[in-house]
Amino acid sequence: MTVQGDPEELVSFVADRGEGTISVRDELEEQQLDLIVPDHDGLEPASTDLFLFPVDDAVGVTTGRFTVGPHSMVHVRDEYGEHLGGLTSNPREFEGGTYHLEIEGTPKVYVRVSGGRFTAAYRSANLDYAPIDVTFESPTRIEIGARSVHTRPETTVTVPDEPGALLEAVPFLASSVKEFSPERSWPTLRGHPPAIERGDRLHVPKSLSKPDTGVSIEVPPTYADVYRVAPLAFYLGADLVAGDEPALHLDNGHVEPLETPRRSVEERLDELLGRCLLLDSLARIGGYYSMPRHEYDELAPELPFYPPNLYDVSLPEQLLEYLEVEADVLAPYRPQWPYLPTLRPDPTDAELLPSLLDSLVPIRVGDVDGAVSVASAGRRDLPPPSPATTAERVPDGAVRLLPDAFETALDRAIPEPSDARFAVVVADEDRAERLREYVANARQSRLRAATVDVVVNRGAGTVAPLLDDDPDFLYYEPAADRDRSDTGDAVGDSRLLGNLLDSARSGDQCPPVVAVGAPMEPADETALVGRGAVAGLALDAPPSVAELGRFASLLAVGGSVERGAALAELTPSYRFFGKPTHVLVRREHGFIHAEIDARSMAPDEHEIVRWAPVVETVPIGSVTRILNEDPEDVFHLVGTSAVQADVHSTDDVLALLADDDYVMSLNGDPYHGERRATRDLVRDSARRTLEKARDR
Repeated sequence: MTVQGDPEELVSFVADRGEGTISVRDELEEQQLDLIVPDHDGLEPASTDLFLFPVDDAVGVTTGRFTVGPHSMVHVRDEYGEHLGGLTSNPREFEGGTYHLEIEGTPKVYVRVSGGRFTAAYRSANLDYAPIDVTFESPTRIEIGARSVHTRPETTVTVPDEPGALLEAVPFLASSVKEFSPERSWPTLRGHPPAIERGDRLHVPKSLSKPDTGVSIEVPPTYADVYRVAPLAFYLGADLVAGDEPALHLDNGHVEPLETPRRSVEERLDELLGRCLLLDSLARIGGYYSMPRHEYDELAPELPFYPPNLYDVSLPEQLLEYLEVEADVLAPYRPQWPYLPTLRPDPTDAELLPSLLDSLVPIRVGDVDGAVSVASAGRRDLPPPSPATTAERVPDGAVRLLPDAFETALDRAIPEPSDARFAVVVADEDRAERLREYVANARQSRLRAATVDVVVNRGAGTVAPLLDDDPDFLYYEPAADRDRSDTGDAVGDSRLLGNLLDSARSGDQCPPVVAVGAPMEPADETALVGRGAVAGLALDAPPSVAELGRFASLLAVGGSVERGAALAELTPSYRFFGKPTHVLVRREHGFIHAEIDARSMAPDEHEIVRWAPVVETVPIGSVTRILNEDPEDVFHLVGTSAVQADVHSTDDVLALLADDDYVMSLNGDPYHGERRATRDLVRDSARRTLEKARDR
């Protein structure tokens, strides 16, 4: 990826005194938030150090009132960062003092008010769309700070095909991290790294600089070694130094070998990255967002240090403490990686590196078979990470990584479930009618509420009209008795996909998610991604109608393509292509896709285990909570599992089976609503599970 027209600044402020507006613009995202300040006296530069949160730039202005234009949410904090709640349409008065208004949107905007009394309220009860009016008793100076949401590269680093040059370039990728306190564990404070392009000589734009964190990593100057250490180097802001033995060096003199008799370099790097992320998320508990945390309550008493005490110390001091903790103590609380990429040990994959660092996943180096074997390297109590590789042909269940898909995803707006449009092309009228019936009666109300167009494949001209409606999802399978060779066998080339690929190549934009019920050649996958697909699923044969309906339901609730395929229990073998963790929809009001498994301890006694997998819209380092959990205010690190308090009855389980906010399983078996939820259903599952346990 090459970034065209690199912005000189991440954010900008444009005042129009005639219109009485100050436009706060995110130059990377090309979006803005408008403040109406009718009586301001002009903008002045302001210090970014005045704000509670990191900002890219700031200005000051004196005014008697201002209005915040369309945004998603606002929080009010005092001068120490204590959360004072939000605003409503009822005017709220604030006494003199220092306050910070945290405005969610693109860009992220903070308004600091110091000294003056003021009143603030939404203009109407429709808080999703109403502006906010802030009125002062007298003209008051405010500071306005802004931070780019930084979901895309700011600029491009050019690297020649020499591993030593890549080693020199990688430390500059961490320039996108907003700060190197434990707050870096929040994904919103880890901007997308600069892009990498291959060229004749090394060129690092002057706008980039290496972080100075007191941490360096010694590594042999080979592609394999540089790729492996890049995620940890990015997260720690570490410099890379060529050497013979892989090791982590701290400026206090400590040296931590990255290979031991018990662990390979890849295993050690995986563990260290997960260790740092988890412990940072505990140390930040008294920081920007003070939230009660399940992992903190469980793990903090077992640690040799008090996590908040490490918040303000240097990174080398933090790491010394982190390294003292036994890996087995941390293992049950580490988040599961969403996918594990395996790269080739050559310059071919260098341009994909920034996208993988943005996902913050460990990187392996090796062959295609290795991509599958490492998928077992996660937590044993959770579904394994999806194996991913840049090889053209991937094993069953693996993802073929395509750089263009990552780039396309940056410009794709992800709809809410009610706005999603599904287009489905099936082989014959019988399958079409049965699928329409499945959708009409689906357990998942979000699928029933979506627009689902099901048509029969009539050959040439079937797909193009569907693409005219800009669907978000397209499933395609060959027509009955068509697209077959003279022997009756499926044709293993582009002829099998017929009008789908013809439509893609003729200029029609592909939907972001594409599934094909037929074998695909690598060139076909590349063609679909080249026309706009972000994530694809290729099956060896069409799935059953029920399997296809399940897959669509899981996409409609916010699951990733990979997780949706696994939970749908697809019978044909399948592979993925494009970008892992991509989701079809973004859940309303910040809700996320959560999975719950009812595990039976007796016929009518069950424990409830919940898991929120890491997906594109909820990156690793985020937190979530289950609203009907007791207590409700305990948050969990995304990618971890937790057992809810108390033993639950069969009726409790039935209530969960009826709630389509969650993806439910009974003793590990996904529940799709195809059988009516009854006490007998739950007890039968419990009996089978308990019998298996006794037979072991």
